Amino acid sequence: MVLQDDNFATIVSAVEEGRTIYDNLRKFIKFSIAGNIGKVSVMLLAPLLGKPLPLEPLQLLWLNLLTDGLLGLGWAWSRPKRTPCAARPIRLPRASSAAVWALTSCGSVR
Repeated sequence: MVLQDDNFATIVSAVEEGRTIYDNLRKFIKFSIAGNIGKVSVMLLAPLLGKPLPLEPLQLLWLNLLTDGLLGLGWAWSRPKRTPCAARPIRLPRASSAAVWALTSCGSVR
């Protein structure tokens, strides 16, 4: 963190802004993963079932731009709903053994 003055209020506002950005990123990533699971499953299952691809690559890019891009812009300027400095400090979650196994098995397939 680079501060331009030694005022404690600057540190408080920097922490509030950082936590707001972190919260907005978490919301966007959760929504993107949940929203794109359907798109990915349709694109993977169609060839496995012998059907043609339901969406062309350009259509898929346009759909991602509209759904994820506009939502990302909306969350970029959203205000925090709680006082971030009163909230708990950010703790990174531990990876479960199932998640580690899934990542390892998916990575080894390639």
